[in-house]
Amino acid sequence: MEMKPERKSLGRNSLSDAPH
Repeated sequence: MEMKPERKSLGRNSLSDAPH
């Protein structure tokens, strides 16, 4: 789902930012 490196951009990619 997440294609761009916008970590903390949405604020809901907490688990998506960990493995990223």
